[in-house]
Amino acid sequence: MRGRIGTSLLVLLALGACSNDDGSGSDSATTVVMVTAPPTAAPTTTQPPADVSTTAGSTTSTLELFTTGESVASRQSQPVVGERIPLAPTISADQPVAIEFRPGTGTAFVVERSGRVRRLVDGALSDPVLDLTNEVDAEAEWGFLGMAFSPDGAFVYINETDGYVTRIHEFAVLADETFATESDRIVYQFDQPGEGHKGGDLLFGPDGYLYIPIGDGGTPRDIDDPLYNDGRRVALSLVTPLGKMLRIDPQPSDTAAFTVPADNPFVDVPDALPEIWSVGLRNPWRVAFDPATGDLWIGDVGSFDIEEIDWVAAVDGKDAAKGISFGWSAWEGTRRLNTDQPAAGHLIPVYEFVHGPLGCSVVGGEVYHGTQFPELENLYVFGDYCSGEVWTLDPKHPTEPVRSIANLPYLVDITADLDGELHLVSVVDGVTRLVVA
Repeated sequence: MRGRIGTSLLVLLALGACSNDDGSGSDSATTVVMVTAPPTAAPTTTQPPADVSTTAGSTTSTLELFTTGESVASRQSQPVVGERIPLAPTISADQPVAIEFRPGTGTAFVVERSGRVRRLVDGALSDPVLDLTNEVDAEAEWGFLGMAFSPDGAFVYINETDGYVTRIHEFAVLADETFATESDRIVYQFDQPGEGHKGGDLLFGPDGYLYIPIGDGGTPRDIDDPLYNDGRRVALSLVTPLGKMLRIDPQPSDTAAFTVPADNPFVDVPDALPEIWSVGLRNPWRVAFDPATGDLWIGDVGSFDIEEIDWVAAVDGKDAAKGISFGWSAWEGTRRLNTDQPAAGHLIPVYEFVHGPLGCSVVGGEVYHGTQFPELENLYVFGDYCSGEVWTLDPKHPTEPVRSIANLPYLVDITADLDGELHLVSVVDGVTRLVVA
């Protein structure tokens, strides 16, 4: 199951879909998952999962919330095959998982799961600008999983995980656009209960803060702790980072390696981790802010049957998803799941699809604001690993069918460059982009 080339790669590519969820609805006491570094005050009492729609007093989305325990109409629609957009020839890399563009220079950087980052210049990959392959364990759903540059491009942040700990690294970016290995600083880290559902993305919001989407931890180990032994109950708890979106200022304080913005929604909630921004995620795989509106888009990988896209509108260009619950594991998409979890107060996904021909592991994307494809303007572009399909969704008409525009096998990332043009990553085939026919 953990061979480096074979099954371990497939485990990553499934992005945690259908990974040993047992479907039970038993109660589970909520205990503490300790944030091990930097120092954080650890809650000392247990508490049940919170109904965060009333806890935080936050601004809600312009979209609907679940308000009762009754299921709502499915948000699924069969895709329409639109005009196919060609892809450039792929550029081979070693298990690439993401592509990011440095503010200021626009240089493309390809993240390899094994622990390397390379520049992409004139259609070719450079020697590594960072190489931690001797320190990174890239088995299962582990390794380098995501990366983000600070808004000024002076620092880069990398999400690295093994089966036991997730670490957010900070490196200084040097004048030659290599990363200063000796500057490595752990901004945030926390324990992982199992092999899967790591999330892995990183992104800076329109407010300049660092957002960290985290999965629920996946398959639990044989640990005598009810929280770990039923991982689907952690995402609505406020005492663990698992299944959350975190929001931090990565600049250190006098006593910690990061600081918590004072307007985070749970800073005044007793025993809550103050860095939590929103809750109820299963395995968010690729998250993006719309640079034109500040809206937040998430591709959240499903469990038994349903993959979902979540969209939360910003308020005056900011605060998207503040205090919001995305519903896991009270809901899987629009299907009621664990009845011991509160039914009300969760965001309804804007789109979902059932496992089958459409795919089995959603890959979030970006709202298009480039110039090469006017027909895509303001459309959200996303896809699926299993089918390789790439679709568009119209936020102004979210109930209309999505359109299929391209296909890339083993799709794991869709990212816009500084001009708004879209680049795609296949963890097997390499890096490519949409091109004009």
